[in-house]
Amino acid sequence: MSLSAATARLLEMIRDGGPLPGAEVLQALAAELSLSAATVASFGSAQLTDFVTRGIVVTCESALSHVDPPSPQA
Repeated sequence: MSLSAATARLLEMIRDGGPLPGAEVLQALAAELSLSAATVASFGSAQLTDFVTRGIVVTCESALSHVDPPSPQA
C-alpha cells in the first residue's frame, strides 16, 4: 500500500492524537492542509473505513470484540 502525504499525516494524527473521534481528526487534518472540510471528510472517511477493515487502525469497538466479557463473581 502506497501512502500519499495526506494519508500518512492522517495516520500520524491518529497515532499521536489519542482517542479522538474520526470526524475531529479529519477536521484537524483539513485545517492543517488548508483544504475544505467536506473534501477531507469524503476522502478521510473512506480511508478510515479501509484502515479499520485492514486492521491498520483498531477502534475501541473492534478491540473490545476480541475480549471475553468478565465472568460473574460468585
